[in-house]
Amino acid sequence: MRIFAGVYWSARREDVSQCAMRAEKHFAMLADVSENLSQWYRGGRRKPAADMCVDARSPQVLGMLLNEGVNRKDVGAEIMHELGFGLSLWNRDSGGWSVGTTVKCGLYSQNKNLSNVANLSIEVEENKAPNSATMVGVLERLIEIWEPESGRVEQNFMPPYEGDEVPRGEDILYASYWVSRAGEKGRGGAVERFGRGWLWRSAELAWRAPSA
Repeated sequence: MRIFAGVYWSARREDVSQCAMRAEKHFAMLADVSENLSQWYRGGRRKPAADMCVDARSPQVLGMLLNEGVNRKDVGAEIMHELGFGLSLWNRDSGGWSVGTTVKCGLYSQNKNLSNVANLSIEVEENKAPNSATMVGVLERLIEIWEPESGRVEQNFMPPYEGDEVPRGEDILYASYWVSRAGEKGRGGAVERFGRGWLWRSAELAWRAPSA
């Protein structure tokens, strides 16, 4: 099964040290959630080398990674400062959780198709999955750390099927957050004030089972 938690915000100019401080809190929070989220690696998922392990508790190391994640122009390799800093790390399938986390911070471009983001994507067997309350707690902490404008927790549900024809999957919402306008809500649940905005939580606590 696939579980996702992420937050988003529009143009906000922050330097690399400010982004690194937020990222340090981001990784400290993840380590508090589970031991499976305490070690992080750079590079591709297929062959992560031991020396790709990242000290995600060090603002200096995170600042270096964020600086490496800048966008450059094709001609001249000039840094496009308005697109901010970014990093993506993987937990190397720790504890049966295949987890990626991505941060884009400091983007101040006025392009409405671009945004800052901090997210967590988990692929895991159903019997090893963190529960939905845990993931809503992750969303709450992401909101506190990154001060976003919107966010969500969802499950990518794939219904059971036979044969070669794969049915269309469904993204099932378990929580959503918004600041400036009403956000997407699923069925049932309740809305409450949280941070600078509102948080909707589903009344449904269990993930949708593939056998349902």
